[in-house]
Amino acid sequence: MTPDHSRPGRWRLAAATGLLLLLPLDAHAQGDSAPAGTVPASAEQCLSCHGPFGRPDNPDYPIIGGQNAAYLAAALRAYRAGQRTSELAATMAGFAEPLDDPTIDELAAFFAGLRSLR
Repeated sequence: MTPDHSRPGRWRLAAATGLLLLLPLDAHAQGDSAPAGTVPASAEQCLSCHGPFGRPDNPDYPIIGGQNAAYLAAALRAYRAGQRTSELAATMAGFAEPLDDPTIDELAAFFAGLRSLR
């Protein structure tokens, strides 16, 4: 079948859509995480449970991609201080305990900047 060049707008739209669909695949090519070079080193542990782009496969873990940065920072500080008592609070406290305030702020900004696929 020959392409319909009578409507160049459709062809451009199809090509652009195809490229956009390929971008996430390229971002995950080196591992199941966000694009290389943009992920803070401190986020690697977060991504292992909360998933690429802050969207976990496991429904027991919250989606943090696209979440409010102030909320994320406050939650990490509360875990670090032992003020949270959820089912996974002890696990999260273990991850949050070694984080200093600038690292928490960096993580919160990073995950807030991700677009969640809710």
